[in-house]
Amino acid sequence: MDKDQLFNDPSFVNWALGKDENDRNYWEQVLKDHPEQADRILTARGQYISEHRDLNGIDLNEEWSDISLRIDQSERNRRNRSRMVGISMAALLVLLFFGVRAYYHRSAQPATLDQLVVTQPGEIRILHLPDGSTITLNGRSTLSYASNLDQLDKRVVLLDGEAFFQVSKNHTEFVVQLPQGQVSVLGTQFNVSTRMNHSRVSLLEGKVDVESQQGDEVLLHPGQTAILDQKITVHDEDVVALSSWKEGIWSFNQTPLYELIDRLNNDFGIRVELADPTLLSRKISGNLSTRDLGVLYKAIESMMDVRIDQQPQGIIIRHK
Repeated sequence: MDKDQLFNDPSFVNWALGKDENDRNYWEQVLKDHPEQADRILTARGQYISEHRDLNGIDLNEEWSDISLRIDQSERNRRNRSRMVGISMAALLVLLFFGVRAYYHRSAQPATLDQLVVTQPGEIRILHLPDGSTITLNGRSTLSYASNLDQLDKRVVLLDGEAFFQVSKNHTEFVVQLPQGQVSVLGTQFNVSTRMNHSRVSLLEGKVDVESQQGDEVLLHPGQTAILDQKITVHDEDVVALSSWKEGIWSFNQTPLYELIDRLNNDFGIRVELADPTLLSRKISGNLSTRDLGVLYKAIESMMDVRIDQQPQGIIIRHK
């Protein structure tokens, strides 16, 4: 079905406008059963929402909570986990369009974020934006921006996932919209992650202004990281090591195993099980190459004195 056919389908319209639970379930099932059509269907839905849905009064936190609940439910049912990728992406795109429309409704900015980039698990992609900025996008991440970014009074992008920004200096402000707030700069280099339930901004060069949804605001200096949760907290950090993922390297320094597990899940979508919970007390130090998962697993086994068993759904970490 093409876009016009979808727009004329009452079931599709109800799904896009959130009017009927049965229609939502039907189209989510279509996405799971026909992943090859997902891009076209999701793009059409996003366009319909941006053109027809009134976003006044929509609670983005409530939208995200609903999405998270459905993803968590799929995690508990491993057989359906891979098929839920389509549903997760559908939810992500709808949330993204909500955020775009809500932001521009507030700011009266006449631009549209018509470019959407989505990376696959384990993929690292370098993007060159129209304004001359370079963004390195980590795996399982999404970035949205305007095709005429270089012509705007305010350069705005939306990020879900992780990215390293090298912002081109000019007279216009560059803003990264995050689930918990925003980052504003004129030209600098910094790393942003929206993994888990908070956003993390780490500054390598220059200065950035970090603002939370609650209105809290801090000015970061090189070597500092800001965590945006219910409030903003700032601490010193080795930002060069933290952002080494963009070269295909994870750098750890007495890092707890659970952070390594989070990395495997966030960047590669790998489900990790521990055969013994006491393994969580172990820590890892050193650099790991992420270019080849087989090599990565062998390095983890050697550095942490564990055994990794590969399974269809992910990996199991055991004592040797």
